[in-house]
Amino acid sequence: LPDSPSLSTIVSGLGVVAPVVSGRGGGAHGTATIAMTFAGSTGGVTAVTVSGEFAGTAVGACIAAAVRSATVPPFVVPTFTVNYPFRI
Repeated sequence: LPDSPSLSTIVSGLGVVAPVVSGRGGGAHGTATIAMTFAGSTGGVTAVTVSGEFAGTAVGACIAAAVRSATVPPFVVPTFTVNYPFRI
């Protein structure tokens, strides 16, 4: 197993959920910066924080729910946190 997920595996994992995230805007447009933490043992998302113009909004909550379904291949370190901007 790699020590941590590579940039390409993160982009690939988030690419799967990007169309869902983009569709959660409810007519709103902008950039949602997402801080997400992946678990090394499973590659699943364990925590999501939305910042920027969608923080604390219903749209932000929908975006966070969609991002929680992202995965990357398992890795060695217990957790890995990354910030990623989504255009909505």
